[in-house]
Amino acid sequence: MATVHVTTYEIERDRLPPVCVRCGAPADDRAVQSLYVIDGWRGAFQLTGLLLGVVFFPPLIRIVTRHVRTVSVRLPYCAPHYVEFDRRERLGERVFPIWTRAALVADGLMIADLLTGPAIGVCFTPIVASLGAVVGLLVVSRRRTAIDQWEKTGLRLSGVSEEFAAALLADRARDRVDNPDRRGDRGDIRDDYDDQLR
Repeated sequence: MATVHVTTYEIERDRLPPVCVRCGAPADDRAVQSLYVIDGWRGAFQLTGLLLGVVFFPPLIRIVTRHVRTVSVRLPYCAPHYVEFDRRERLGERVFPIWTRAALVADGLMIADLLTGPAIGVCFTPIVASLGAVVGLLVVSRRRTAIDQWEKTGLRLSGVSEEFAAALLADRARDRVDNPDRRGDRGDIRDDYDDQLR
């Protein structure tokens, strides 16, 4: 699998080649994948809210993610991989209410344990809820194209097919004279070498 840097120009103008990011087959559909960016002075409060949401109250995660900066990219998928992506998204939507109920039950058990006597199991209930969340996240995000890093000039995608990376480089090479914005932040030949197969 390869890692590529996609420029802001390509994201805003939907200039990704019609090649599946997973297998390299011709892409019929595009799916929106988002990255939540937590930075700045508000980032500390947002990160605290996310951690409290993971451990104690999962709906807090949705509240926090509504107020963070979101960077979205429309990734091309072939029909079978688009169906798989859509199924994983729906699975994530179904798992969230189950996880919320489990976390609230764990919170209730923790409070009952605190009120009724020696607090033996208090520290275990949030850990169990957090581990459940991590396992659910790993199941939903397994074998998925990842947005690794966000910069002002674009973002880095990892886990893409070599065919997609090659098609992106070829498309940039055809377009590099007419659209210098597509090259990235430097605007010279160095931008042609930032995408590599790993």
